[in-house]
Amino acid sequence: QQQQQQQPRPDTSAVSSASVMSPKSKGRGSLLVRISGVLAWTGASLACIAVFTCRYGGWLTSTYHMTATDLGSFSTSIAIGDIIGNFSVQTIARRGVSMRLASVTVTSCLSIVNFLFMILPTAAPKGVVFALVLVHFMLFESAILTTYGFLSEFLDENRTGGVAYFFALMSIGKVIGDWVAAYPTMTQVFLGSTVMYAFAAFALAASPGKPRKRRVVATATPA
Repeated sequence: QQQQQQQPRPDTSAVSSASVMSPKSKGRGSLLVRISGVLAWTGASLACIAVFTCRYGGWLTSTYHMTATDLGSFSTSIAIGDIIGNFSVQTIARRGVSMRLASVTVTSCLSIVNFLFMILPTAAPKGVVFALVLVHFMLFESAILTTYGFLSEFLDENRTGGVAYFFALMSIGKVIGDWVAAYPTMTQVFLGSTVMYAFAAFALAASPGKPRKRRVVATATPA
């Protein structure tokens, strides 16, 4: 009698599961969609700050009749604002505050400050003008640091490409701001910045951000 060779019975408990990690980005298009809000923020905000830094000295001189000595003291507001902004972001990061929320908040405040610049009377005390300029630079420093922090949260393996796009938009925004700075009046500058910072805050709030991880799907292998 011929013995039949038995085939090993497959283990019915064996399962195959889909990877829990998100799929790799499908080219540059997928990366650009994910960081589109950050890039929109970067281009709009850098154009605004470029126009402001080109024009604020002349604005202070013509509107508030400041001397060269006054302008020198006002230039320190940039350094002071940057320092305060840096320490503020460090404090926010240590407390675990969302970088997206922080950036949207300070960018919205930048829109408000530019509106205040627009309605500021020519008889305003120099101390008030100095305080607003200092707050303006403090908010911008905080905004760009928190936006970069938000960007770095979801780049993963695309970190090099995402950072490259970020700095490319920074350069483009600065160039555009430098080109157009000479043409508008200061009222138009402040009105435009009010609108652009509001747009930047909205774009960042609506940014797709970090993709969600796929759920594990387990399927039993048939016997």
